[in-house]
Amino acid sequence: MTRAEACCSGVVLSNSAVHFTTPAPFIRWNVEAGSLKPPARILDLGSGALRNAYYLQRRGFTHVSVLEIPETIARFAKLYSGFAKRGGRILKKIPDRPAFDVVICTFVLETICPASSRHRLLRAAVTALRSGGKFVLSVRGQDDIKATCLTACKLERRGHVTSLGTFIRELTVSDVKSMLTKEGLTITIARNRVENPRIINVIGTKL
Repeated sequence: MTRAEACCSGVVLSNSAVHFTTPAPFIRWNVEAGSLKPPARILDLGSGALRNAYYLQRRGFTHVSVLEIPETIARFAKLYSGFAKRGGRILKKIPDRPAFDVVICTFVLETICPASSRHRLLRAAVTALRSGGKFVLSVRGQDDIKATCLTACKLERRGHVTSLGTFIRELTVSDVKSMLTKEGLTITIARNRVENPRIINVIGTKL
């Protein structure tokens, strides 16, 4: 993953990764609903502590690749080693050709500053998707951002640096849909009933 440019001094990108033992709810919902199923080739962007990747492997997905910054991989080295031993692939960059049926990105975009870095990541993800492929996205909405001691970002409107040294940007459903459609994706699922839900879940399809 391209290292994001720091919006303010003191931002530590790897601090955004939290060791969850369960997958992102939207990923579980799609697997249980049959929207995601083997033998789909999957890329998990900003894989963190591999909450999604391990779950997918347990559910029978044998083509799971992940992309994460080196500092986070080092933090969770044992988990990444186990993932690789189970057949998972750890990538150093996003392929510049259609190689995946599904790209997953959960709770990552809102931690990237500036906006140009988010758009570069999205553009690369779309390039890596095959025709008909799905971009499965979850981000934290405004009502889920409750961190204390937020400092306003110098580059991003509605952006903040937290007391943990992480960046967080407030996004709305319209923001997310606009970002995906600008990169050529068609919104096929948006499980959000209001403009500012606690968690925003969207799927865009590459036609």
